[in-house]
Amino acid sequence: MVDSPLVEDLLSLKTSNEEEVISSLRTRFQNGFIYTYVGSILLSINPYSNLPIYTPKIARDYHGKTFGELPAHIFAIAEEAYSSMVANSQNQSIIVSGEDGAGKTEATKVMMQYLTLRANSNLGRRSTTDDVIFAADPIFGAFGNAKTISNDNSSRFGKHVQLRFDKKGIMIGARITEYLLEKSRIVCQAPSERNYHIFYQLCAGVTPEQKKSFQLSQPSDFRYLNTSGCESILGVQEDKQFEYLKQGMTLVGIGSDLQEYIFCILSGILHIGNVLIQNSSTTYHDHISAVDVKSIQPVVCLLGLTQEQFIETLTIRVSTIRGEKLRIPLKPEEAEDIRDSIAKLLYELVFHWLVDRINQFGNTDQKEFISLGMLDIFGFENFPINSFEQFCINFANEKLQHLFNQHIVALEQEEYTKEEILCPLIHFRDNEPCLSLIEKRPLGILSLLDEECRFPQATDLSFTEKLHKNHA
Repeated sequence: MVDSPLVEDLLSLKTSNEEEVISSLRTRFQNGFIYTYVGSILLSINPYSNLPIYTPKIARDYHGKTFGELPAHIFAIAEEAYSSMVANSQNQSIIVSGEDGAGKTEATKVMMQYLTLRANSNLGRRSTTDDVIFAADPIFGAFGNAKTISNDNSSRFGKHVQLRFDKKGIMIGARITEYLLEKSRIVCQAPSERNYHIFYQLCAGVTPEQKKSFQLSQPSDFRYLNTSGCESILGVQEDKQFEYLKQGMTLVGIGSDLQEYIFCILSGILHIGNVLIQNSSTTYHDHISAVDVKSIQPVVCLLGLTQEQFIETLTIRVSTIRGEKLRIPLKPEEAEDIRDSIAKLLYELVFHWLVDRINQFGNTDQKEFISLGMLDIFGFENFPINSFEQFCINFANEKLQHLFNQHIVALEQEEYTKEEILCPLIHFRDNEPCLSLIEKRPLGILSLLDEECRFPQATDLSFTEKLHKNHA
């Protein structure tokens, strides 16, 4: 066991209580070491500054080195996974987890940079897959990242990056799967937060001709951008970021014409937020919705809709009862929900299309390959008011914690017992009851929600009462 305050592996501490662990991490951080091992796990403390520890020279130092041979570093984790994959012809996975602002996306990016460099050392040159990986970065940064209270560039979606290699370790392709895009952010943001970066880049970066064509102006003129009290980020030049985005889109085969279509749809989404829903009445109905005709003109123009078609979509619900179609006028608040749902759906479809396009460009025709996957999912958060998306994010993190408990702690202790190695049992809080509350059928929260959504007259109150009845 080690007494040094700069111990690289916390398993080497004589006393492994919470106080000693935190003290060791603090001392290492104060001495410029942001990485620390816990066995095969790497702990990282975000310095919120650029450090000169990710250069190609430092990366090459870790090529071919065994785990623990060099100082703790994220390159060592990537090297261990890569070497094991090639040596055993077996797929590998790296899970990157932590709270918002912990540096998960940056860590994933650094590992991808290391792995492309590592694979190229076997190839002797850059591969076309490298171009896809680096071109995708500004695209995901614009369409998937936003400013939150704790992080100016927070990823608001989860992604699994699968890097594909041949048996010699040469990179031959990549595939990205995205999860849980935070759609609620498109129509509403918490105070001091922002919508997705792309909207601000769009307003700042388009040409005067495009600005006129898309009927764009300042972010302050759009309801989806002006309600949180934050429209800019200190030190960020939105117009330059927009240029990087267009360059990245071009590199993955999205030409200027397709870019124009995408920017047109994004502009339409902004204008959807400005559509005014008014209270009206008829002989037979009180408090029904009516659309301000002037406010929908930019939307129908940009999205290729007819005025009548869009107004009916916002204000009328068509139900079929016993084979007869009934047209039911919507209340203003219901019409506003429809309006915002259309904006969220459009943005989600654009995001899915971009992911598919990047995957097509980075796809490999080889059916046999080994892969190294990296899961980057946004972190557990507990706000005063949590959206449904945040609930799903927290649930995903609970599942990851359960995986960690079972595979890192429980299975390791089982191995010690089999080999008759004396080791005190580690008691950890099992989160299985929490997972069962959420996902167990037929009375878990998600099952009850699915059931309630099938009832036409279901409300927030009826769902809440059902939860209290089964779990209070």
